[in-house]
This record gives sequence, C-alpha cells and structure tokens, in this order.
Amino acid sequence: MADNPYQPPVSKPVAAVTEDTKRLATAQKTLIGAILFYPLAMVGQAFIGSSGTYLLLGVLIFGVLGIVRLAAAFRYSRLRIALLILSLFVPLLGLILLLRLNAKATKELRAAGWKVGLLGARP
Repeated sequence: MADNPYQPPVSKPVAAVTEDTKRLATAQKTLIGAILFYPLAMVGQAFIGSSGTYLLLGVLIFGVLGIVRLAAAFRYSRLRIALLILSLFVPLLGLILLLRLNAKATKELRAAGWKVGLLGARP
C-alpha cells in the first residue's frame, strides 16, 4: 500500500547539546580558522618575509590552541597531544593533520546529531 496521506509529519530528532559536544564544536571552529589561514600564512611568509613569518607564527599558535582544545574534547593522552603539536610545525604535514582532526570532529558531531557546515557546527 501507499503511504497514508493523513499521517502527521514526523519531525527530525533534535541534536543532543551536551557540554562535550559544545566543547567539541568550539574546538572545531578554532581548528577551522587555523586551516583557513594556514595557506595564507605560508604564502605570506614566502612573499612578505619577516612580517609573513609573524603571521605564520600567529596561525601556528592558533592551530596549537585548536589542537589542544580538540584533543581535550577527544580525551587524548599528553604524549599524543605533544606529538600533534610538534607535527604542526612541519609545513604540509601540519595542514594535513589539521584536516584529519577536523574530519574526525565532523564525524563525531554528525553522529551526535549536529549539522556541520563549512565554518563549523551548529545544533
């Protein structure tokens, strides 16, 4: 038989907004900011010189902050956090690392029922 035309519409389940998912979402937004500015800082360092180096240093600090927040949300060990931070300072490896962590955070947030767009998550 066909679907019942008189059946009331079914709403989508609402995402669970817990402290862990809020922490994960804000950490992901910090990480996305580092991902977006990382290539710009690399180009700035290549063409501007010392001013670009300061820009790159600022982006790396922003990336370290994002990694620490995300690692705390995932409950990583201190050794793993230290290795993640050290690998951030290797130019291409750092960007790949940030993208992988962002993908893992996106997967976790979607599993919790959050909508994840280009610039982060929202419940």
